[in-house]
Amino acid sequence: MTRFIFIILSLVFMFSVILISCGGGEEGGYNPNYKPAGGETSTLGGNRGASTGNAFFDPTKKKEPSVDGTLASKLAAKCEFDAVNSKISCEAHRTSMKSDLQWSEDHTNSESDQGIFEFDITNPAKSEIVVKLEECINTTCNKIETPVDVSAVVP
Repeated sequence: MTRFIFIILSLVFMFSVILISCGGGEEGGYNPNYKPAGGETSTLGGNRGASTGNAFFDPTKKKEPSVDGTLASKLAAKCEFDAVNSKISCEAHRTSMKSDLQWSEDHTNSESDQGIFEFDITNPAKSEIVVKLEECINTTCNKIETPVDVSAVVP
């Protein structure tokens, strides 16, 4: 019987110690509306980077196209036809600034490996010129074709 009382008292004692150490029974110990101040969470998410972007992306600045092209999540070519100067200008929207680019087109067979591709249009025989852009990262390559409407200068 004494052993039974000893076990019960030991369990009550351990339960009391656990309850007190966990903060049970204290008023004001838990606030469901608590929000940490900014300084308390500033390092939790790691370095958040510059607030205005980085060398390749800054949403606050509008700039001229870079000779390297623009970073994008998917390979694309933004091409514009200048009918006054009879010229097509294309800018690469590449997925990595470390990739290799190769441009070509089906009018004058011009080629380039830069982020910007420009060529003159002389006496086009068709109303659409296809510009091709290939981006290679190591041995993996992606290729796209962008049609450019030049019907404004077709005789």
